[in-house]
Amino acid sequence: MIFSPQILAIFTEVFTEVTFNLYASIVRWNNGIYINLTEQIHNFVLTSYLLYHITRVMFIVWACETSKNQAIKISTTIYDVSNSTNNDQIRNELRLFSLQVLHRDNTFSAKGFTIDATFLRKMIGTITTYFLILIQFLIATHTCDKKVNITELSN
Repeated sequence: MIFSPQILAIFTEVFTEVTFNLYASIVRWNNGIYINLTEQIHNFVLTSYLLYHITRVMFIVWACETSKNQAIKISTTIYDVSNSTNNDQIRNELRLFSLQVLHRDNTFSAKGFTIDATFLRKMIGTITTYFLILIQFLIATHTCDKKVNITELSN
């Protein structure tokens, strides 16, 4: 909850960067393939940039998912420790703590978006959808660029 705006800003940045950088690379590829050193350097930098953003999101999601799973496991560990101790005061404190852990919601969210593996899957699906829509616009603009010969229409 503390870093919610920052995490949301990171995900928004990654979403726009990945979507539009992929689209820009398709536009460059569609306009003609030029094999030279500058183009190879540009492709390497773009690929590195996209991998950096994707890795950053994957690490955030992995940390949230792992923390959630460990919080679920800790309640059974607390229960096992409370059963193995002989001190009644420690056993009572551990049972109270176990109840607090069980009643606590162990999900990470950023302004209403639950950060877990399903969020990552939805983000990949949304990027793919927007990317396909942008490719369709690219195809439509190139078909509109063709010049129409009037003599071909009359025959």
